Amino acid sequence: TQVQSRGIFAPVLPASGYRGEMPQDLTGLDDDDLGDLLNNLSQFTGFVESELAQAQAKLDAAKSQFEFTYARVRIGVKALAEGRITDRDKTDLVITDPRVVEAQAKVLYSESIYRLTRTIREQAQRNWETVSRRITQRGQEVERMKRDHNVAGIQAPTGRFYRRPGS
Repeated sequence: TQVQSRGIFAPVLPASGYRGEMPQDLTGLDDDDLGDLLNNLSQFTGFVESELAQAQAKLDAAKSQFEFTYARVRIGVKALAEGRITDRDKTDLVITDPRVVEAQAKVLYSESIYRLTRTIREQAQRNWETVSRRITQRGQEVERMKRDHNVAGIQAPTGRFYRRPGS
């Protein structure tokens, strides 16, 4: 395609076959597992975003085809029934025409695929954000432990401080 000829390729599912699953307990994962999970989520989110873009393109095409079909059938109905039927009856004839019904069904199907894909993308993004926050929390916990250890390892001075004469 045009995009691929420019060296841009759509993301693919992670090689591991990961499909966005989240463990029940993130706190039980070690640092390496958290990093792997974030990486897999990033790849999966990219893949789903690519699928969402394709679903949007198919929805746009289905809507365009519906509008074209609707207009063509409406022109045909007007030509055959000029002045003999009401506008409401003409509209009824158009929306019940099998070609229009089929085009509308394709729009509805494409819209459902788009919405489902968008929902999966939003969940994948929330999962990525959750894992990212957990990694940040883990880093903060490590820093806090380092500070606590450093403070605990230094003995506080005892007694009083006196000024030296002449200072």
